[in-house]
Amino acid sequence: MLSIGITTFKRRFDLLKNLINQIRSFDEDISILITINADNEEDFDEKYRKSLLQYLSTIKKAYPVFFPAFTGLSKMWNTLIIHSPTDHILILNDDIKFEDSQIIPLIEARIMKKNNDDLKNDLLILNNSWSHFVISKQLAHKLKYFDERLIAFGEEDGDMFWRFEKIFKVKPQQISIEGISNIAEGCDIVASNIETTKLCGSERPVFNKEFIYNCKYKKAFCGIKGMFDYKSKCISNTLQQYPYEKFKQDNKNNIRKFDNIIN
Repeated sequence: MLSIGITTFKRRFDLLKNLINQIRSFDEDISILITINADNEEDFDEKYRKSLLQYLSTIKKAYPVFFPAFTGLSKMWNTLIIHSPTDHILILNDDIKFEDSQIIPLIEARIMKKNNDDLKNDLLILNNSWSHFVISKQLAHKLKYFDERLIAFGEEDGDMFWRFEKIFKVKPQQISIEGISNIAEGCDIVASNIETTKLCGSERPVFNKEFIYNCKYKKAFCGIKGMFDYKSKCISNTLQQYPYEKFKQDNKNNIRKFDNIIN
């Protein structure tokens, strides 16, 4: 019913291990996917790669995906969604405290309660922070996934929030769950990755911010505010990314049937 996805990079190795160990102390079987980023304009650290693989080899159902060249958070999130073995995935920063045995059961209970046809309930923002959120494959496809033109870090959540509100006419659901929180209390992977993403004296990469506010959206009196500072309208729509993922989801249970027909 639910998998967990984590984004990380070299300087967060200890944080990642702590998080995975906390998760495994409460649930031994849930699948954990990890997308591992390279530092910007640097070769992937071989010592780090080997150490991480050695650690993950001791963890049941831990599945790493390495990016040998620096990539944006949108791509990392989409990769977690696409490769999740379950329809719903809980996506986490690596600097998260996971300290309650009821976190996973509570989320799974919330998923079971929803109307299967009501996709607007398939995005759950935990404790008012995109450091931890739940999304389904179906909803990601309907919203065209996170925009991979955001090739650095920042603005992915605001962009998805805006598109969600435009389609469903409501804001994404916020749910409160005890025992899960961001260690840095607002200083997330973006702020902690300042050196590797070559930030220009701000909390977030200049590229993503410039793209969102100068290329994708513009201020509009009758627009949607979402998470932005002012009402905006989209002037550069997100194209459907991973167009065949829906086909795969719709037909994955027919693979053996098709093989039988051929044979």
